[in-house]
Parts: sequence; structure tokens; C-alpha cells
Amino acid sequence: MGGCLNCSQTEGDRQNRDVQKTLDREKKTFNKVKKILFLGSGGSGKSTIFKQLRGIYGKGFNAQERHTFVSHIHEQCITQMKLALEVLEDYLNGDMDNLIHQLEKQYIDQSESKEDENGYDEDEIPDLTEPALEAKEFLTSIHYTHYTLNDEIVAALKTLWEEPAIQKIYDMRNITKIEDSSAYFWNKLDQLNQPNYVPDEADILLVRYRTTGATEEKYEMPDNKGSFSIIDVGGQKSERKKWIKCFDSVTAVIFVAS
Repeated sequence: MGGCLNCSQTEGDRQNRDVQKTLDREKKTFNKVKKILFLGSGGSGKSTIFKQLRGIYGKGFNAQERHTFVSHIHEQCITQMKLALEVLEDYLNGDMDNLIHQLEKQYIDQSESKEDENGYDEDEIPDLTEPALEAKEFLTSIHYTHYTLNDEIVAALKTLWEEPAIQKIYDMRNITKIEDSSAYFWNKLDQLNQPNYVPDEADILLVRYRTTGATEEKYEMPDNKGSFSIIDVGGQKSERKKWIKCFDSVTAVIFVAS
């Protein structure tokens, strides 16, 4: 009996030791993983930093992953031009409650009238030309389910982007909410419309689209010094209720603001 009891205790002790070693090993590994959470409002640049880190420390983006950004780029080209047209229409209709009218004095010097190289008064936002009005009518009729560039859409976008009125609205983008990178894409519409177009690093970093849910990437530190996990979450109000689920075991929180 005594011998059997001692055998049972010895086997139990061995199992306990094995379990403890496993726990200690997992704890050591866990402590080496630094979990960093990116927070911030929508459009603050969290996802841009997230993509930059992936390019610098991660595996980058393969051809299949790059292709997923094409739809985002096409959508930005169309939606941002639609936004510019909406702001311009509010301005031309004399909607004084619109933000652009409340703050336009920051950009328009009323004391002196000048003409630009196109003969337009720099103190005013001119009307659209006849070809631009036709392009506007066509573009605004496009349903959001068809936000994919084609020859007709590209022609309309190029016509509108050449308009002094649209360029003026873009210059006032910090109050008109036009994305900075929109001009970058509007200047390369022909390339974006190619069937074999694949976004490069600059395209991937500059495209703006809404982040939903949480995206996590893990990176190994050099010289076996551990690893870090970075989590990017959507910044819109509807997404913020999901933030609390990401706080478990977080090492640091980076709040991004622009």
C-alpha cells in the first residue's frame, strides 16, 4: 500500500511539474509579446500607420492583397468628386448655413480682386462649364453599387478635375472635407483604369476607406527579443463600442489624431 501511495504521489508530482513548466514557458512567451492598440477618430490616420508598419516590419502586401485595394481606390475617386460637387452646389446656391460659407473668408481676400491665368476672379468660385455640367449629371447618377472606373467615368472625372471650380474646392479641403490624396488619384486616372493595374506602395498608403471591426498584425522583433501585436480598429462612432473588446492584456495604447 505504502509503495503504491508513494508511486501515486510521485506520478502526481511529475504531472504538476510538467504543467507548471508549461505554464511558465507560456507566461514567458506571453510576456515577450507586446500588444499595442491604435485608437482615434475616423480619418485620423490609424490605418495608414498600420499599413506602413506592415510594409516596414511585416511581410508587405502580395499581389492578391494589393488587388483588394483597387475597389477602394476606384470608390475614392468617384465619391470624393461627388463630395466636391455637393459642396460646390451648396456654395453656388448661396447656402449660408454651409460650413464653406462660414469659413470662406479664411481663403478669399475680399479687399483686392485678382484674375488667375484662366481669367477667373480669384475671389470667387466660378460656375462649371457646359462640358463639366454634363459630366456632373452623369457622375451623380452613378449608383454606389457601380463605383468601378471605366472609360466613361474616367472621362467625366478628368473633365471635372480640370475645372477651376473643383480645384478651388480641393484647395479648401480642410473645411470641405475632401481627402488630401484625392488629387493624387485624380492625376493618374488613366493608369487606374487599366485592366492590369496593381496598386503600388504609395497607392496602398494613400487610399482612404472606412475601417470596420478590428485588424491585428503580429511582428517579430530582431535578435529574438520577442514580438509585438498591433491592433487597428474603426474610428467611426458606430465602431467605438467595439473598442472595449480589444483592451485585454494591452501593453500600450496609441491615440492617433490629425
